Amino acid sequence: MKLGAAHACHRETLRGCRGFDGYFLIEAGNGVMTSVSLFDTSAHADESTRLASTWVRDEKLESALPNAPKITFGEVIAQRKTNGAVRA
Repeated sequence: MKLGAAHACHRETLRGCRGFDGYFLIEAGNGVMTSVSLFDTSAHADESTRLASTWVRDEKLESALPNAPKITFGEVIAQRKTNGAVRA
C-alpha cells in the first residue's frame, strides 16, 4: 500500500473515532510529512493516537514511518472553515 493510500485509509478509520472533527496530511518536502487531527477533547485525541499506533503496526508501515511521532496538543484558539476546498 502506498503511503498516500495508507493515509486515506487511516483518515477513514479516524472518522469512526469519538469526537473526530478533522484530519490534514501535509507534505513538507524532503520526506517529511505532518498530520493534524482535530478532536473535541484531549481524551478523544489520546484514543485516536492509540488507534493510529495499532493501525501503523497492523498495516506494517513501520519502515515507511521510521520515526516515532512527535505529538503536540493544545486548544484551538482561532479557526476559519471553508466549504471543504483546501488549496494543495
